[in-house]
Amino acid sequence: AAQAISSLYETQIDYFILVTGPNDSHDSNERMQAALNAIKKFGDKQVVIVPSDFTIEGGRKAAETISKMTLDSVGIFALNDETAVGLIDELPKFGVELPKDVKIIGFDNDILGSYLQPQLTTIDYSKHHWGQVAAQTLLEMIKNKDNAADHLVRTHIVHRKSLGENN
Repeated sequence: AAQAISSLYETQIDYFILVTGPNDSHDSNERMQAALNAIKKFGDKQVVIVPSDFTIEGGRKAAETISKMTLDSVGIFALNDETAVGLIDELPKFGVELPKDVKIIGFDNDILGSYLQPQLTTIDYSKHHWGQVAAQTLLEMIKNKDNAADHLVRTHIVHRKSLGENN
């Protein structure tokens, strides 16, 4: 999430919109908190939070909400790619020009993102490595019957066109 916020900030946006996932989603809550912490580092940017549900349809509904805002130099971090797909599909129907008016970044590197116009910039991670870490953690918990240690799964940004030509 910090990588997403930093990449949006570098595009000279005026404010952030964070489009969430379900309230009871651990991934959504963790990404949201990490994004808010990253935004605090920049200090001078407003944040608007738009609730959603990690689905394409949820992204479309969020686009309708967002379209009623002043959309000049806005950076949207959709906390997953399915939501971003719905945003990219729906925002132009409200006269929003992507990535001129709104820059969008997602999370998960879903294959759909590479087929959009503009193609979705996203945060990627190794799902294989994530599964491996999860299995190792379960084994640790079975052996020790204590809480297992936290493990870091590295991410990286996949630059495409939804942040603009130069990003």
